[in-house]
Amino acid sequence: MAPAPGAVLQADAATLRPLATGHLWRYRGVSVVQGNASPAYTTDVTIAASGGAWTESATNANNEGAASHGVALEGGSVVVTEQFDFTGKGSGETVRMTQLRSPVRVDDQWTILERRFTDTAIDVDGDKRTDAVDVAMYARVIGEESVALPRMAAVKAVRVDTKLLVRVVPSSTGTPGEVTTLEISDWYAPGIGLVQERTRAPLPNSTVLRETTEVLLGYDIGSDGGGIALYRSAQVPATAQSMAGELLPEADKIVAVGEVGNEVLLFQQSSASTASDLIVSRLDRNGRVLDTLRHTGLSRNGVVPPMLHASGAVVLGRAENRPAEEVQLLSFDARGALSATRPTINLRSSSDFPDQAVQFGPVSATTDGRIVWLLWERAGLFGTAPTLVLRGFDMNGAPTDREVRLEGSATSQQRLAMSGRYVMATWKRRNPISGFDQQLAAIEPNSLSGTRMTIASDLSAFPNYVTDYGFFNQITGTTLAWVRGLGSGSDLPGVGMLRVSGGMMPLRATTGPLDTELVAGLPPTGSMSQLAGRGQRIFHMQVVRGAPWSDMTAEPTTLLKLSWVDAEERPLSQTPVRSVELLPDRADMPSTMVALSDRVLGFSGVTQLRTTVMWVPKEAR
Repeated sequence: MAPAPGAVLQADAATLRPLATGHLWRYRGVSVVQGNASPAYTTDVTIAASGGAWTESATNANNEGAASHGVALEGGSVVVTEQFDFTGKGSGETVRMTQLRSPVRVDDQWTILERRFTDTAIDVDGDKRTDAVDVAMYARVIGEESVALPRMAAVKAVRVDTKLLVRVVPSSTGTPGEVTTLEISDWYAPGIGLVQERTRAPLPNSTVLRETTEVLLGYDIGSDGGGIALYRSAQVPATAQSMAGELLPEADKIVAVGEVGNEVLLFQQSSASTASDLIVSRLDRNGRVLDTLRHTGLSRNGVVPPMLHASGAVVLGRAENRPAEEVQLLSFDARGALSATRPTINLRSSSDFPDQAVQFGPVSATTDGRIVWLLWERAGLFGTAPTLVLRGFDMNGAPTDREVRLEGSATSQQRLAMSGRYVMATWKRRNPISGFDQQLAAIEPNSLSGTRMTIASDLSAFPNYVTDYGFFNQITGTTLAWVRGLGSGSDLPGVGMLRVSGGMMPLRATTGPLDTELVAGLPPTGSMSQLAGRGQRIFHMQVVRGAPWSDMTAEPTTLLKLSWVDAEERPLSQTPVRSVELLPDRADMPSTMVALSDRVLGFSGVTQLRTTVMWVPKEAR
């Protein structure tokens, strides 16, 4: 007699079996026979739409090759359609198996199949007459258990045991023979799906048992994931406005990428001798291309890369056949469409001192979508040394306030960013004694007041030496990060980060050179593109070699290590670093990445663009 159902574990069984096209789960399997374990194998399980239901396919089910079956949600139950050859005739018997039913309750038990098959090809007694086969199959909810996973934190999962009982009834005696039992234990975690399956069954024509356990390595189900990093080709959909069906160009064509609304806006540039095509693509948060617009014939003479903001992007370029002091403002909306209005900003006539010559060194810019702030060089008063000018302009190119003069010269090392209510600037200024000083300014746009300070002195670099560094805009304060020595450009043993507090004060752990402010636990990286920030969090990405799983011996393989540090009101060199190692399905190292709320989207590929989702562990989101 079946026990009475107990406590409700899940009101809706569908929460234990998330089903949608494109979902993927990766498992590691091991079989054990008489204490001897087989080499580990992996299998991927995917979901694809099939009529009003789905087809669930495995690449290597139970290490026996590809297999598939139907699965559907029917009246609060998860129903799987399987084929079994109970009769020995080689043709499968279709069995509809209820895996789960709502509400999911402890000790809930149901019968899947109970039947005697008389039309068989079985003759165990050799009397030339076919024997009957009795088959019974039932399932029972055991309860909730903790399951340890090789690449992720342990999860609580609902265990369901299914038993298949088979016995032959010889025609010569009519007495049922011994019962052969196949036992399957499945563990389902809410919002994830099947996290472990253990199968016990006798070997063919033997009483020796084989126990096979498949445990989840990682999953990617669109809205959630973990443990693995899946690469996708960035193919433009057939419905796109431009480049329909094509693959997006390689990763080194990326000039800007960022989060806009609930999507990702990607800018790529393909240049010719005199003009440039700007390819703007919208991607979903899993790296799938939603639409692409190709803007042709834009000037190659850009001023700054595209600057993304909450509702689109702004590009600053040089207008064709216009004076060199004019900067053209190109606005893109969140869908990548280019505004027909292309205002210009004249860096001379818009000045509070229009009689002073404009120096055409580098121009830096930042925007919040309403105001574009520019930092450029102008000759000093009465023939004195050049100075940097900071000024805001609206989206029509009109000045929004007075200009701010910052002592120093324009170099390729100047940076500009928005951080909270401040405009942040850093640049190099020649030291009157020797070398250069690194300057930092935080300007409040409404009052144009703020803080200016020297954060490093006696740097050896000359002004046009390129150092890879920049700001990470944060909710409170900001962080200046650099991956090569400030000034010298030499290799660093790590990543330098200077946390600037909400009160715009640098927070340092040492009084020595600024290059000593290295974040413990972050190895060196050659490019700022290996860093990405969102909110108070800064991510770091690298490729490492390591074991694919920690609970059993395995050969080292390529892993993607995603690390992060959360900016607090203390030096980042004293802030803990956390990390996760993800098992990728390719050995490609993403060359650019963008941080989203629960994942980091990476971009790679030397002949075509690929995207990969790197999930932040749930406990760290």
